[in-house]
Amino acid sequence: MKVNAYKSSGLFMKMLSFLVIMGLSTLYSSFELIDSFGFSSATLATLWGGYGKVIVHPFNASVGFFEGNMNSHSYRPLSHLCILIYSLISGLSIERIIFMPISILLIALVLFVLLREYGASEMLIVFTISVGIVLNNVTTMSSTFYYISIGYALAFLGIYLLLKLASSNSPSRSTIITLLLLSVTAPWFYYTFAFVIIVAMFFFVLQQYSTTKKTS
Repeated sequence: MKVNAYKSSGLFMKMLSFLVIMGLSTLYSSFELIDSFGFSSATLATLWGGYGKVIVHPFNASVGFFEGNMNSHSYRPLSHLCILIYSLISGLSIERIIFMPISILLIALVLFVLLREYGASEMLIVFTISVGIVLNNVTTMSSTFYYISIGYALAFLGIYLLLKLASSNSPSRSTIITLLLLSVTAPWFYYTFAFVIIVAMFFFVLQQYSTTKKTS
């Protein structure tokens, strides 16, 4: 009975953790406190959906700042295509999707697994992630589904897979394939995502070289 009660309380804490995390992001999203660059992704996804194809540099560069921003990010189409595809599959409008805290769900899941593997308690995990959300530009990124939040979510996933690869003597094929796929597609999502993956790869290679040198 005590074991079942312990398992039930652990499950409750996990559910509570995600409810608090998602609640914070949803609260800010409901007030539309999002990064204004989210509308760049929404515009490109809407434009491409209307034309039925990806159009790079769709605006006159001299029109304005956001038009220039959309022109530059049209060369990195995968995040905007994710929004468009999700809209087509779900039937939800693109304007509604960018206000959904989808990216923070992936970030929270990855951080939860990562911190749990290092022995952190549920309370510490929810506190760490929740504080991180609040301090992150008043959650303007985490409460939005667009190229920056997607890039950071995938960057967290990439770092987790690299740490998993470094700590395993025989990593699974799915881990290696997923990591390779993220590495190849990173520049087409968001440049910071690509930079994070490159830096993480550098430290991974450095760590592997140091370990090999010590054992030889």
